[in-house]
Amino acid sequence: HKLDVKVVGPAYYDVAKKYPPTQANYEMLANKVISGGSGVWGQVAMAPHPTLTHDDAKKIVEYILSLKPGKS
Repeated sequence: HKLDVKVVGPAYYDVAKKYPPTQANYEMLANKVISGGSGVWGQVAMAPHPTLTHDDAKKIVEYILSLKPGKS
């Protein structure tokens, strides 16, 4: 991922635009970071990160969803 450009996965700004910073989205996306997945942003699968704790994954998601262009 890159901040403002789609590479293999979406740009973080695009993720922040798609998902409002709600507790439900933090939880759902933290689980997706840990378990991986595909189909939301295309057919390339996101690799799972099973060694991340739920709390660490949630902190990452909270940061990503806080991003706005020009305010990184």
